[in-house]
Amino acid sequence: MASMGVFLVISLLLGFALVNGEHLQNTLNLPPRVLLPYVASGSVHTNFSFKVLHGCFVWTSSRPEVASTHPVYNDGDEVSGTKCSKEAILTAQARVPKMQMTEIFGEDEVTGVVLRSDVYVHDIAKIEIVTTTRKLLLGEAPAVCHIQAFDKEGNMFSTLGGLEFEWELKTVEGVGSVNAKSVLRFMQFSFSSYETSPEIYSLEAKGSSGGSIVIEPINTGTAIVKAMLKDTSFANVSPAEARILVLDNVLLVPGYDVYILVNTSVTYSVNRMHRGKTTAIPMPSSQFEFKLSNTTVGHLNVKKSSVLGVKIGYTKVTLVDKNMLLMQAVHQPAVGVHVVDAALLGFSIVPHPDWVLQVGIEYDVTVHIYSHDNRKVFITDNIRIDTAFDPSYFQVLWSSANGSFHHVRTLQKGKTMLTAMYTSIKILGTNVIHTFNNPISGQQEADIFDPVVVNPEIIVFPWYPPEQQKVASHTQFQYLLEPSGGSGMYIWSSSNTSVATVSTKGIVITSNAVGHTQARAADMKNLAIFGTAEVYVLPPRKMEFLPSVVEAQVGYSLSLPLAVATCIYTACQEFHVFTDCRSLPVMYSFSDPSIFKLVEEKRDYEITAGSCMSVKLLALRSGFTTLTVTYQYKDIILRSMVTVGAYHPLKVLDPVDVGVVSLCSAKNLLLEGGPLPWIVDTSGYYEEVIPDPQKEDHVSVGYYPTSDYLVDNSGSYHYFNIICLKQGEQVLTVKIGNKPSAKNPYPASSSVSIRFACMDPASLTIVPDIKLPTVDGRQLSPENCVSSNKEIHVRNNQQLNLAVHLRDSFGRLFNNFTSLTVVWSTSDRTLAEFVDMTSSVKMMFVKYKDDENLRRAMSYQTVSLSDKMGGVVIEASIEGYQCNILRWCRRELKKPVKFNLRGHLKLLLVPERQLVPPAASILNHPENQAVFHIKGGSGHFAVKGSSNAIAKVNYQGKTDILVIPRSEGLFTVMVHDLCLDSTGPAVADVQVSDVYGVDVVVVNKIELYASETLRLKLLDIFGVPLLFRNLEFLTLTPNFTPDILDIRQGSKINQDTAYFTVRGLSLGTASLTFTASATGRGKATSDPKDIQVFAPLRLDPRVVVLIRGASFQVRSSGGPSPQAATIFSIANHTVATVSSVGLVEAQQLGTTNLTGFVQTADPIKGQTVLHSKDIVIVHVIQLKGIIINVASTNLVTGTKISMYAAGLNDETPFTFANAVPGLKFFWTSTNPDVCQVKSVYVLSGVAVESENDFRVDLHCINPGQTTVRLRVVITDHSYQQAHEDALLQDEVTFEVYERLQLIFPANGFLLLPHNVNTKIQTNRDGSARITYEMITDCSKHNMASSGATIAGVSRSGQVSTASLPGTAVVLVTVHEEFGINQTAVVHVEVKAVSSIVINCQSPVRTNSDKLHTFPLGMNVLLAVTLHDNIGRRFAVASIPLKYRLNRFDAVHVVPGPENGTFYARAVNLGEAILKVWDPSSVNIADYVRIRVGHGLTPTKATLLLGMVEQFSTSVISEDIGGMWSSSNDKVVSINSTTGMAMATAAGTATIYYKIPQLYSAQTEVKVESLSYIHVSRDDALVITNIPRLDGRGYVIPVNLGHDYLSQEQTTKASGLVDGILLFEELGFKQATPFQCILHLGHDLQGNIHAHDLFEVKPGFVNGQPMCYVVPKNAKDDVIKSASSIAAQLSLVVRIFDEIQGRSESSESLKLPFVPAFVLSETELELSADKRKAQVFVMANAEQLNNLEVRSQDPSLVEFTGWLNSVDKEAEYEIEVVEKNGKSFKRVWVEFKSLLTGQRGLVYVTYTAPSSGAVPVLLPGAIPSSEQCPTVAAGKIERSFQGFLFALLGQTSAWIIGLSFFIGCIILALILCCSPRGRGASSGAVSGAASPSPLRGAPQHGSPYPQGPYPGSSTGTLSAGRPIYLSSTTGAFSPGAGAYGSRGGANDTSLRSFPEEHDETHREISTTYRHTKTSARTYLSDDSSHASGATSIGRVSPNKSPRLFSVNQ
Repeated sequence: MASMGVFLVISLLLGFALVNGEHLQNTLNLPPRVLLPYVASGSVHTNFSFKVLHGCFVWTSSRPEVASTHPVYNDGDEVSGTKCSKEAILTAQARVPKMQMTEIFGEDEVTGVVLRSDVYVHDIAKIEIVTTTRKLLLGEAPAVCHIQAFDKEGNMFSTLGGLEFEWELKTVEGVGSVNAKSVLRFMQFSFSSYETSPEIYSLEAKGSSGGSIVIEPINTGTAIVKAMLKDTSFANVSPAEARILVLDNVLLVPGYDVYILVNTSVTYSVNRMHRGKTTAIPMPSSQFEFKLSNTTVGHLNVKKSSVLGVKIGYTKVTLVDKNMLLMQAVHQPAVGVHVVDAALLGFSIVPHPDWVLQVGIEYDVTVHIYSHDNRKVFITDNIRIDTAFDPSYFQVLWSSANGSFHHVRTLQKGKTMLTAMYTSIKILGTNVIHTFNNPISGQQEADIFDPVVVNPEIIVFPWYPPEQQKVASHTQFQYLLEPSGGSGMYIWSSSNTSVATVSTKGIVITSNAVGHTQARAADMKNLAIFGTAEVYVLPPRKMEFLPSVVEAQVGYSLSLPLAVATCIYTACQEFHVFTDCRSLPVMYSFSDPSIFKLVEEKRDYEITAGSCMSVKLLALRSGFTTLTVTYQYKDIILRSMVTVGAYHPLKVLDPVDVGVVSLCSAKNLLLEGGPLPWIVDTSGYYEEVIPDPQKEDHVSVGYYPTSDYLVDNSGSYHYFNIICLKQGEQVLTVKIGNKPSAKNPYPASSSVSIRFACMDPASLTIVPDIKLPTVDGRQLSPENCVSSNKEIHVRNNQQLNLAVHLRDSFGRLFNNFTSLTVVWSTSDRTLAEFVDMTSSVKMMFVKYKDDENLRRAMSYQTVSLSDKMGGVVIEASIEGYQCNILRWCRRELKKPVKFNLRGHLKLLLVPERQLVPPAASILNHPENQAVFHIKGGSGHFAVKGSSNAIAKVNYQGKTDILVIPRSEGLFTVMVHDLCLDSTGPAVADVQVSDVYGVDVVVVNKIELYASETLRLKLLDIFGVPLLFRNLEFLTLTPNFTPDILDIRQGSKINQDTAYFTVRGLSLGTASLTFTASATGRGKATSDPKDIQVFAPLRLDPRVVVLIRGASFQVRSSGGPSPQAATIFSIANHTVATVSSVGLVEAQQLGTTNLTGFVQTADPIKGQTVLHSKDIVIVHVIQLKGIIINVASTNLVTGTKISMYAAGLNDETPFTFANAVPGLKFFWTSTNPDVCQVKSVYVLSGVAVESENDFRVDLHCINPGQTTVRLRVVITDHSYQQAHEDALLQDEVTFEVYERLQLIFPANGFLLLPHNVNTKIQTNRDGSARITYEMITDCSKHNMASSGATIAGVSRSGQVSTASLPGTAVVLVTVHEEFGINQTAVVHVEVKAVSSIVINCQSPVRTNSDKLHTFPLGMNVLLAVTLHDNIGRRFAVASIPLKYRLNRFDAVHVVPGPENGTFYARAVNLGEAILKVWDPSSVNIADYVRIRVGHGLTPTKATLLLGMVEQFSTSVISEDIGGMWSSSNDKVVSINSTTGMAMATAAGTATIYYKIPQLYSAQTEVKVESLSYIHVSRDDALVITNIPRLDGRGYVIPVNLGHDYLSQEQTTKASGLVDGILLFEELGFKQATPFQCILHLGHDLQGNIHAHDLFEVKPGFVNGQPMCYVVPKNAKDDVIKSASSIAAQLSLVVRIFDEIQGRSESSESLKLPFVPAFVLSETELELSADKRKAQVFVMANAEQLNNLEVRSQDPSLVEFTGWLNSVDKEAEYEIEVVEKNGKSFKRVWVEFKSLLTGQRGLVYVTYTAPSSGAVPVLLPGAIPSSEQCPTVAAGKIERSFQGFLFALLGQTSAWIIGLSFFIGCIILALILCCSPRGRGASSGAVSGAASPSPLRGAPQHGSPYPQGPYPGSSTGTLSAGRPIYLSSTTGAFSPGAGAYGSRGGANDTSLRSFPEEHDETHREISTTYRHTKTSARTYLSDDSSHASGATSIGRVSPNKSPRLFSVNQ
């Protein structure tokens, strides 16, 4: 705050914002209030100044005696002769020491704006000294003290200007105090650097002081500055004081807290700052000394001024000034010393702090030591740091002794790592060096980039004056600089922004200034790495066009590069072309402006190299012109000229696509456009046709057209003709242009390619040359008009040209084929005949696609069509070439060429079309429609109307035309045939007319409510019926009596007739007329018609059902007037008879119709008219039964209900009650105590037993149940009144109920506390209306009504109690729907509550027998019940209750949904006690203990990545299932149903288990990353690629480990069942991180991979991780290719962490792999001519060396083998033993692998030369399992059978004849004793029938042997039914589940399979199992044995190749 000189600068933007010097609009920011001090009379006044910037004001004060205004006038402050000013002085004038106020106004003389400010004058109550700081530094700048004054309310005065103050310095009292004047001194503002107000300068000039003063420190110490108002009028204002402290400006170096290590020291120095200079103070000093706060942490060396770290801790070093008074209160320089341990190393680099470096620059690298709290440690010389730099990136120039500082130079670009290690420390004062055992180390990554280079390095822009710009923009040019090097992200800047600026994207933007600037691109990662570009803005000096293309096609643009240059140096030795001069203002002119026009381009077009701008021209028309470009500014004139030319584009007019001709035919070429001869030099102009260089001799080129080709010389056309000399196809190039010249160095050259083909014809098509009519711009082609018979419609009786379309093999149309001969024919000369056959075809050139410039040749023939209708076929054929033309072109064919090409055209000759009807009259209305039909023509029509004002035509397709009228008149319909070249359209005349007459036809009598048809026609003026579509648009007014008739429009309308339905509504006669009009132009009325409406004849009832002997009278009503008698007739008199009065009597069983009718005579027609009749049905039936008809069976006691008998089929008593002879009815009640049966006449004394009454009453007396029975007796059965089996009795059971009952309270008693509500409930709630009434004691009625009541009841039964105890009664009344009211009484007792009880009602339970705690997360429902003083429970517990827990961290309690209920939720482990009490009575309370324990197990789990864990809960719900979830599925994935969790990434996650609204729990899971993965295997493991029989695979255990987890935590997953469990069976949605990768390595050039042979999946075995390798069912070629490889399998386990993005892999584990061998043959058929054969075994050398071969019977079959290890196969020769002379069948030779146990069989069948021999099947030739022993009896039987067959085979014919009878007996014994004939009771037999374990194998060896595989199965013999395979793919495979699940071999069943072609007809029992590994199914035996298998056997010839039959 200043004095009077402080101005409030108020910016007044007044006026009207006029540009031409008018006043700006003033806005005044005037302070709303000003506070000035009161000054006594005779004292100096206080002034305040107002000042505005614009306008001229007249200032006034509302109370000048309080404050007056004094304008300050300047020159020009006068408006219209009135003095005004921009400034005024406000002076306080008040002379009374109290608050006074005035208003200051300022009025602008121009705008009239009035400004206002409120000014207050008050006396000063106190003053204060304000200064920026109260601590001054010795030797520094002085400070200023200001006075602020306040009134008694604390308001600060706006100014103290003009008031005098007295300032003085006071010495601080105390011991050792220093004189204040030796510490501070006052200065005048004039001698200081500070500025102040003029009032203070004036006071200082007088030797006085104002409200501000300058103080200067001169010595250290403390002084007090005092100020007071000098005027005596302010004697009551207390002085103000301020304590100022002057300190010596000394600094400690280092002046910050330092961190040192033990046994290292830091040295301090002291510097004094005085007037900007620093002076060192030698230490020790007489004035200053160091003090250490904690000597146990550090040791102070006074002489060296150093502090040595002794132990870990903190101490403070303080610099003490000995001269300071009260030094404890004085700020003393101090720094902290922290003795810390070294924790880590860090790096820093200079001159730039970023680790983004530049190649080739020198840097200083410093290694820092940091403490555990990341504090930088002071580096001393006695420490040792080893630092390593990559020599390929850094060159170390110098390093400090302690290794913490290095001077290096960068060498190349890249990213490198710096490492440092704190290795040792030297003990101070000794030579001992202490080396650390575990030194700390650090790393720093450095990015080294190439230097930043800006391209281009120099850019030059032209300068020109801004007023010449076309766009009013301050910036002229923009250019994008392209930087390179560095990190790729840059920050741009300009050294001279007045010349150009640079945007953040590197765009240079120039201004209007001439000069130079430097654009800098600094690397964003390190601003010290930068590159520069020089930017110049200079005037142009030179301009010229660069050589370029100066010709352009019409419609295309031409860009001419223009170079404008200048000199960037003073000595203009060379010109520099501007980088960009696209906005340079130049002028353009053309010698001929019609050739080209200038194209205004955007400024961002691309600039040609060497130029700075381009002139873009657009070619308008063909020709030449000269362009002149001129730039002129003052004396600078630059000009350049260039000649440019335009031409039309070169295009081919003929042919359009490809020119196709026949041999020796010519093709004319017609082209247009191309470059013009250059105007300066035409000698270089050329046009040429260039054939294919390799096919130049195929064509002959002529530079002129043929004689029959029309030539147009008016345009730039080019003509050529090409003659085909040799067949083939090529591309002709037509090139037109100019050669280069001096003025046209880059001439334009246009070329087009024309495809020319000389081909043989391939197809011939005939097309009629007809021109179909064009209607509305639409014209169809003949192809679009082909009929269903492929015929083209043509108009008969005309001459028609037929065009011949000849196409080659590619479907292309020939342009000329005059060298070919075309032969024509017609199928019917009476329909079509050729006009001129002098030539095969005629040629003419026609327009192509209606383009005058495009031509095509057309070959045609003319045919004459007759005037008949019909179809005709025109045929044309080509037989060969014309020899004379071939000779003309010198082409002789070696042999004649014959073409068998024929084309035909089906023509359908049709006549002209015509319209039916040819004329019509239609009703005039816009919504009317008339239909016309088209006859004749092609069927494709376009329809037109003559005048849209009269009618509109709508063609609906095919043959129908709709005409819609619009006004009266004559209208013409025209039909054009779109597919017929008709002579003109077909025409129909239509008369559009209004209605002039109405014709009505209707009957004169109508039955009531019956309908008759009325026909109505409308007539025109000529009486012709009008055609109309419907009646909606007609005004048809029927005039009739509306209460008698009803007329409605019918659904049927013809074109000229409308149909109405007339319906009789009431009896009477009405007259009917119709008035018709359309569009309101005239009316027509029909002749009147009288119509009588009579009542319809009705017979009642509609159906008469009677039994024989019963009668019923039918009643009739209705009929016409006058009334006629009703005539009754019955159709079948044998069933029933009817009298004249309608009495029907039933005679015989049956059904007939009863008809009643009324007839009258029609006087007009003279005939009898049937007006009305009715028919009813009469059924004479037999009763099928009797039922009791009763209204209700649920009754209340004391009720009565009626009952009557009815027929079983709903027959009423009318059917049987009056029959003669009659029926007898007997009624009884089973429980008369409940209900009694009584006659309706019981009161009259008539008994039920004495009368055959079909109706009785039932009286219900008591509650209970009773049954009422009815029995009917037929008195005469000959009448057949009932069926013989009719049930003539019935019974109905009745329930009799008690009256109203109460549900709540059930006992009718309510015990209620005070002030509660409850509701009474009954068993009739919702079933009837219930009312409630409170009944009180009559003696207390008056008192209760006037005072407080005990209880009250609402209309809905809500009982409310009050605060008074007592009893009351509620009357409940039920108003039943059947009119009975039931009542009940409820007794209410109101009493005080004596105790409360807490009850648990939890809806969940635990899944264990007993839990000691509530599970964490469980919700428990607690209900509170209330009890009175004798223990009775109150009916409700809705009183207000409070609750409190002793602790809130374990259990949360909230009120429940109902009063008196609470939800307790277990949220944390622990125990809590819940208290519930009645707040109205503290003693009424109850307590309950709630213990909380874990609800999920495990409570806290630590998993390894890739492992699984089974989580479980102890809480289950009866109704709602729980759900598991994970907070982070990327860390832990969990199955929402089973609770099985899988660790998928390292980290932590929370597992949640929730039962909605009942239970919620969670547990933490931590997933640790893996330290290692170990994969192991069994040493005896050998893997082969043949699938096991049980489908199981090989288990490879995997061990996952962690360095800090025990083996128990990592080796086994908890919660898993024993056995094999794969990841895919656990039901996880996420992919498993556990991967098993199997590789197959071998040295063959095959394409066999591990996945072709095996399938590997991760999983667990007995909880331990493993990889499961399962052999696949590979194809035969894959197994064969893999059989000979020598390979090893390698397994790698990889576990991937998705979050960290890395994986852990195990070392590759080698798995021994032996591929399966393959047999080349499995069946050998040998004979006497071929006694031996070869079998090749394909396998690797290891397999072949361990192959065992044996023969089933060495006496029959023997073998020899040779091993070929090079070819990896073994050859075995199998032959029949030479001594054997008998036949045998299927003797096997077994091949067995000793490595894998694989077995393969080759079956040998031998046919002996004896023709009569019978083949012998040796016992056991069909091998069975070795594991199946057979009983002795079975062995003997089989041997006996074999012996017999062998004997029969070797017996001669005579022995067979003599032994025939014996043979039959033996055969019978065999059949009887054979095991096949025995029942199933014979059981299974054990033992091997043969030493063979197999019975068959596929070609590559059996995939089914057991070998080393565990769990193989054995077969058993069954004497049951035949065995079938259930799968078409083969047999069944053992094992259930995936890869051998826990089902084992027990999941088996017997299947049978018939063998049609097995001579033995023996069956086996086979077990089967399915596997998931393949679609195949294999047969196997019981898996309980170690080896042996059942063979698939041979292929059945009647089955699929993959369906095998089983043999035994």
